[in-house]
Amino acid sequence: MGSVGYIALGLPALVDFLGIEAIVSIDAEMYEGRYVMVTISNIRRYAGGRIVLSPNSVLDDGYFEVCMSKGSTRSDVAGYLLELAQGTHICNPRITATRGRQIEVNTNNPSPVHHDGDPVGQTPLRCRLAPGALRLLVPSTAPIDLFQGQAEPFDG
Repeated sequence: MGSVGYIALGLPALVDFLGIEAIVSIDAEMYEGRYVMVTISNIRRYAGGRIVLSPNSVLDDGYFEVCMSKGSTRSDVAGYLLELAQGTHICNPRITATRGRQIEVNTNNPSPVHHDGDPVGQTPLRCRLAPGALRLLVPSTAPIDLFQGQAEPFDG
């Protein structure tokens, strides 16, 4: 069902959602607050490519992109989603966008963790990036600024 399926599954969760108290450690720098969303990625686009989450993200630079949205209400969530769709979220002072190699998210109570929209566990969450661990086959039409390293030709 694509994005419609994710929206249909996510809407009921918003009814009672009041954000999550969390401590987020990014390369030993601590961030603490009530968040409606903490997103850790290594990509520029999110939600099937529809949303530009981290406009300056580079796939092979060795860093995660982290976007932390402070808030505690359904209107906070709705506002952030609208800003994400419009690409104006980076200007919101309640959103912290940063990057790091090692990320930890700790909460008082276990909170759900999703990977690419699918539930995969609960907090605490620990992420560590291993630069160069994955080789990608990328079409020649991909934007050149997605990568910092040199591409190797594929003779397949």
